[in-house]
Amino acid sequence: MSSPPILPVLPGQGWSVHKKPSFSTRVASHPSGREVRAGLYAHALYEFELTFNGLDSSGAFPGLQSQSLQTLMGFYLTAQGQLNSFLYLDPSDHTATSQGIGTGDGSTTTFSLGRALGGYYEPVSYALNPTAAQIVNFGNGTAPNYLPNNQIANSAFVGAVAGTPGTTPTGWAISADTTHGLTLEIVDTGTVAIGGQSVPYIDVRAYGTDTNSGGNLALNISAASVSATPGESFIASAYLALQAGTLPPAGVNATTLILYDGSAYHALKIVPNATLTQYFESVTPTYSGMTHVVWELWVYGPTTSGTAVDFTIRLAAPQLELVVPAAQTAPNPVMPTFGTPYYGAPQISVNGSVVNPSSYAFTAPNTLSFSTAPTSGAVIAWTGTYAFQCRFLDDQWDFENFMSGLWQNTSVKFRSIR
Repeated sequence: MSSPPILPVLPGQGWSVHKKPSFSTRVASHPSGREVRAGLYAHALYEFELTFNGLDSSGAFPGLQSQSLQTLMGFYLTAQGQLNSFLYLDPSDHTATSQGIGTGDGSTTTFSLGRALGGYYEPVSYALNPTAAQIVNFGNGTAPNYLPNNQIANSAFVGAVAGTPGTTPTGWAISADTTHGLTLEIVDTGTVAIGGQSVPYIDVRAYGTDTNSGGNLALNISAASVSATPGESFIASAYLALQAGTLPPAGVNATTLILYDGSAYHALKIVPNATLTQYFESVTPTYSGMTHVVWELWVYGPTTSGTAVDFTIRLAAPQLELVVPAAQTAPNPVMPTFGTPYYGAPQISVNGSVVNPSSYAFTAPNTLSFSTAPTSGAVIAWTGTYAFQCRFLDDQWDFENFMSGLWQNTSVKFRSIR
């Protein structure tokens, strides 16, 4: 079942905006003056009123978005007035970040996604659950942007097993320059605290006596390729640390975070140290034939043959985010993936660790169901984006043509539904 459409954000929307939480209370008065009261709503319904002071009908006013009148009127006609529902992204009330939703008791498997407002907690009206990259406009003065996403399908390194060389995580390619005397070892896997959550990492070691004098790649770590189209922009990032040993004396080369677009290698040269640090680069490839991009990490070897090499790199939270550059210039918080890309669906954590989506199911508008009940005392939280599912309050709208090519609608009213 597809999600309801999202009410468009248009530049001609004016001030002010009204938001009215409402309850329904039945009051029975007694001759003695006492009253009995019964609340009929478990939680509030919200009524909104917007104004659109400038709507373009002819394309002559592109600052109001060309033919914004047709956009808004067409949306209303599609909803058929009060008949069909839609989603409204409230600019000031749409994001949950590590929001607690309950505590496990060992038997309960179903929870409602909610949000706290001051000291009040209630279920969200409709949690967004996209299955592909989706651009949204929150109408808060920022440019439209993609919902938080991570195109790397397995940033949690599922499938990795320590050993020499060990087992590479599913979907990844990890290699050392074994043809020139180096040995690859996956030293360790585990979790590390980043941004208040436990994030998977992998420690990769390359060691031996390098017999190549050309500054070859001593270590190459590559994620699976990701489909892309010309003109798309990305932020490639990762947390890296030099866990042990010393990086090779690589001359003009270096440890490099790479985004490969099928033609060019977009490189960010870095110098990891003992502190786990996030590195990132923003890239808009110009290759007109681009069909995919690849996230890679290179560590160059020495330029003198016979040099001893021994270093261990810790890699955590690799991300490849599809972005709109005007709206986003730095990575989002960590978004672990466990076999499929992340597009902004509700991200569930138990005791501070993001859990594999295969362990739960999400049912619109706000229901979370675990396949196995969380253990007693386990703290369950979610991060994601939500909207208010609404219906218009009127079966008739009044659009005023106050100037050639310019229209307005001074009262657009709608109310949230259950």
